[in-house]
Amino acid sequence: MENNSPKNNNKIVKKLVLTVALMFGFGFALVPLYDVFCDITGLNGKTSTTAAVTSDFVDTSRTITVEFIARTQGSLPWDFRPEVKRIEVHL
Repeated sequence: MENNSPKNNNKIVKKLVLTVALMFGFGFALVPLYDVFCDITGLNGKTSTTAAVTSDFVDTSRTITVEFIARTQGSLPWDFRPEVKRIEVHL
């Protein structure tokens, strides 16, 4: 036969509330811990805040072509197209 006294129920409720509080605290602490982990290991590209290549020279005589492509899943009833398909831009 089980002993379902209020004393035992209060004990279980206290343990469950403590467990929930600890789980919330652990989840809250994961964000800064993940940032520290990424800084140490170099994962996720968070090792440096500077650019990989820096240059003071910009070649203004060059132009680049930017093409805009729009695609949707074939079964969707949308008509989705860019207003301009291609544009040339000076750097």
